Amino acid sequence: ATPYYHIIESGAAYLQKEKSFLKLEAACDEHLLGFLKTTRYIPAGISPIVSYLLFKEHEIRMVRLVTAANKALIKTDTVLDRIVV
Repeated sequence: ATPYYHIIESGAAYLQKEKSFLKLEAACDEHLLGFLKTTRYIPAGISPIVSYLLFKEHEIRMVRLVTAANKALIKTDTVLDRIVV
């Protein structure tokens, strides 16, 4: 199995059950953020800068998601399924 098997497996199960890609998107974000956390403290190179910028981009995306969901009156449970901290 590949390192991404658990991401695809959970996303496919949720897709079959709920007809939505929310869990797959959230699992992909979790995987990316986990990798960025490991590169955050590398002392040489541009890895910490890129990691910081991608973390900020993710933070902005999550704020936009919550704002748009509130404006569209989407259920809180649906939004919480998608948010990755």
